[in-house]
Amino acid sequence: MSLNIKDLSIIFALEEDPTISITDLAIKLNYSRPTIKSRIEKLKAAGMLRQPIALIKPEKMGLKRKHIFASVPNLEALEKLERSGDIHPYTRYRVRTFGGTFGMYMQYEIPPSTDSLLREFFQILKEKDVVENFKIYSSTGLRTVSYPNLDKFNQEDLTWKFDWESWFNELKNSSYTIKRPKIEEMDKSNYKPIHLNILSELSYEDGTHTQSELKEKFKLSKTETHRQYSKVVDQYVDRFRLLYDRKSFNLTESYLALANLVDNKTQGQIYNQVLENPPPFHFRTDFLENANLIMWGNMSTSQADQFAFSTWKALENVEIYVLSTQGSRSRLYYFHPNNFDFDKHDWIKTREYIVSDPIKELEI
Repeated sequence: MSLNIKDLSIIFALEEDPTISITDLAIKLNYSRPTIKSRIEKLKAAGMLRQPIALIKPEKMGLKRKHIFASVPNLEALEKLERSGDIHPYTRYRVRTFGGTFGMYMQYEIPPSTDSLLREFFQILKEKDVVENFKIYSSTGLRTVSYPNLDKFNQEDLTWKFDWESWFNELKNSSYTIKRPKIEEMDKSNYKPIHLNILSELSYEDGTHTQSELKEKFKLSKTETHRQYSKVVDQYVDRFRLLYDRKSFNLTESYLALANLVDNKTQGQIYNQVLENPPPFHFRTDFLENANLIMWGNMSTSQADQFAFSTWKALENVEIYVLSTQGSRSRLYYFHPNNFDFDKHDWIKTREYIVSDPIKELEI
């Protein structure tokens, strides 16, 4: 399917707000409602536009995001490490990495008191020769995200008008003061099974998403479905992520930069630069404990090359990872409601649940 300017504007507007109604989208883009509806249906039928999924703010739910970088000795070990991610109840994301070494970048969202258990889990994987080495980083909860900007995209030659070196050079003009958003942790005693079950469905691409489908699945009235759905979206969901075919926009490369020992001033400048002058790609940052920083995104081949060398030039102690996001080599996991113990009104934190059971199921 060839894309025209209407398709491009619809996709990028949906990425910015995946839950926007067709009526509001028509008003925003100044297209007719039938045009919007028809184009969306054709994009979905062609496999270029898929169901948006819900992402949670882990800190709001009393969880902590952990970033793991693991190297592996061989392909067999890499496949076992992928399976460990599939098995572990608190895995959020995994993707193969290559470049200097082969391995995997993973995200876990775990109860804060279980740091040592996650480390023990990976130490056992190391002793069993599944991983050679691993590093674990903790998120502070401060993050940014930017979305593709159609104004920077030339549809005729599929190029993006953006220069990473200039972007990094402009850091010196950015403020280094960070206004950290206040994150209020939810009262776990108010959690209800229906809330977490709906959240699980919304976070799974093949799950149940529309209110009418949720009504049938959970046997609720129309009024109750709307009430529970609205509560989940308002209180549990951080944002929705649109899934679409990036090849059509020459956004085929996924690169990640891990910068260590980034001083507070530089961190603040990067934070404000992303907010005030965001790269025109799906680009994310996560500010980590102990002066560390992660930046990653989807971009064109030429932009990825610029990103790697410009980051290396701008920041000391930086590691660049190429992410292999094709097919099963990359996986975003849906929210697991069974991780919460409703009898204790808390997340399951036992060694058996976080270490022993996953290792046993992995059969190594």
